[in-house]
Amino acid sequence: MSISSESAFVRFYRRLARPRLVLLLAVLYLPVQVTVGKVLGHIAPDLLLIQTTFCRSTFLSILTSWSPAELSAYRNHFFPDTALPILYALFLGSFIAALTNHENEKPERRNLVLFAMPFMAGFCDLLENAAHLYMLGDYSRITAGMVFASALAAWIKWLLAGASLYAIVGLSVRKAREQRRLYTEIEINADAGTVWNILTDLSRFSDWNPFIVQSRGRALPGAIIECHPRVPGGRVHSFTATVTAAEPGKSFAWLGHTLFPGFASGEHIFEILPAGRGVTLVHRMDFWGVALPFAWKYMEEPTRQGFVLMNEALKKRAEATAGTR
Repeated sequence: MSISSESAFVRFYRRLARPRLVLLLAVLYLPVQVTVGKVLGHIAPDLLLIQTTFCRSTFLSILTSWSPAELSAYRNHFFPDTALPILYALFLGSFIAALTNHENEKPERRNLVLFAMPFMAGFCDLLENAAHLYMLGDYSRITAGMVFASALAAWIKWLLAGASLYAIVGLSVRKAREQRRLYTEIEINADAGTVWNILTDLSRFSDWNPFIVQSRGRALPGAIIECHPRVPGGRVHSFTATVTAAEPGKSFAWLGHTLFPGFASGEHIFEILPAGRGVTLVHRMDFWGVALPFAWKYMEEPTRQGFVLMNEALKKRAEATAGTR
């Protein structure tokens, strides 16, 4: 389906499906939420009750129990709270869009419904705020009908916002279980032993490896190794990993995590396969974790380029080593 044939709502959904936008909106939203909490001060615990009560007498009893300073704080909180529903609707909507959008595929109806929920919650929040400001302007306006209407808007807001958060958690868990793979291979005119020895001599990576520019540790199953990779044009990063396979002349692999397992995890795998007078080196990596949907777009191609550079450098070193024998 072409972009031009999509509805305005779907185009809006796709525009918000950007990982960097999710982070930007989070940065904008959180300070406003903190500001609302500071303005409310110690009356914040009463806020949920006055928002959700359907009872006029309960609504009035809360208002009349507040001091003039507390009433002033409640009125003042509406200034930042006007922006808050817009920001959290955009933030949650962008988060859902980033987790569910697939380029060049028609969005599923259920995903569009999930995407719409935080905006419906934000709209109800604004209606609730407008109703409260209207009633605060003149207590004679605090009728049973107005209290019921504002409470109904508040309940719908909380249910939709809660459902949006629940959906984000569920989608994130599902995404964390999905794997992405980077796959490269290269033909090397050298024997398997030569390639294996170069790959597992981690302390000498700095002599030849343009991707993992430094490493140390032992190529033994269960051993902890340290790696310092650098993608083309990027900075050097550091991580530790656990060796998961070390079969001489056949395979070498390690498993690493960013922050904690399941956030951004990956198994880096080298397989040495017989091929004519030499070998084929399969160099791949399997990725998974909740951060992957947001990071993959930015890391896939630079990481692939790093793999290719390492493959070519390994080929050159292995063939030079084999040629000197």
